Amino acid sequence: MSSLVRAAALTNFSELARAAGLDPVRMLLDAALNPSALREPDVMIPVERLGRLLQAAATLSGNESFGLCMAESRLLSNLGPVGLLIRDQPTLRDSLRMLMRYQALLNGALSLAIEECGDLVIIREGVMAGHAHEPTRQRVELAWASWCG
Repeated sequence: MSSLVRAAALTNFSELARAAGLDPVRMLLDAALNPSALREPDVMIPVERLGRLLQAAATLSGNESFGLCMAESRLLSNLGPVGLLIRDQPTLRDSLRMLMRYQALLNGALSLAIEECGDLVIIREGVMAGHAHEPTRQRVELAWASWCG
């Protein structure tokens, strides 16, 4: 079964694709994604198809940082209702716990864990890379940059 991600992962895709001279709707169709996902951020789409779309955009645009560029202007609000829950937590630790609780609603290919050892706290973000034949670089960079931004 394929991991799913909120279509909000497509935020900024159309703008970047058009700026590179690409047709975002055609590209979505080629990746077997419904173009309505651009307007419906809460729809869940297969992570593998997102990866194919982003890799095609990077290749066709000549921009190997396509996924990173998409993440540049991401906001907490891109996480939808979960973003509101995270924002309203009293501490960073509580926010991270909330994110861990609802991670599957955002991106089934990511996992977050907090490890505490005395005064040391380690935050681990895991990315399910997928199968060897699937393009993953762009979606992994998009995911990491979105969390770190």
